[in-house]
Amino acid sequence: MNITKHIFTVAWMASKVAARKFGGSPKEYFAQALKNEWANHTKKSASCTPKDIVGILDAAADRASQISQRPATSKQTWFLSKLLCEKESDPMAAAMGFGVLTIREASSAIDFALNG
Repeated sequence: MNITKHIFTVAWMASKVAARKFGGSPKEYFAQALKNEWANHTKKSASCTPKDIVGILDAAADRASQISQRPATSKQTWFLSKLLCEKESDPMAAAMGFGVLTIREASSAIDFALNG
C-alpha cells in the first residue's frame, strides 16, 4: 500500500471510530482525522526505534478495541516492533500498514516475520 493510500485509509478509520464514539457521520470527522494523520506522517522519520513503532502499533490495537475486536497485547506490539526494526527496510511504513491490529493479526504478523 502506498503511503498516500495508507494515510487516507487510517484517517477514514479514525473518522469512523470518532463517529461511533461521539455520534454523527464519519464525513464530519474525516477532514480533521486526515490533518492529524498527515501531521503524524510528516513528523516521523525513516530511522526509528522500536519505541516509535510500538506507539503506532498500540494506536492500531486501540482502534481494534474501539470497534469491539480483541486488540493486540502490549507484549505482542513490543515484540512485533522489534521484529519490524530488524527485518524491514522501512519499519515505520510496515507498522503503518496495520490500520487495526487485533490479537490474531499480531500473531500472524509475528509468525510471518519469524518464519518468512
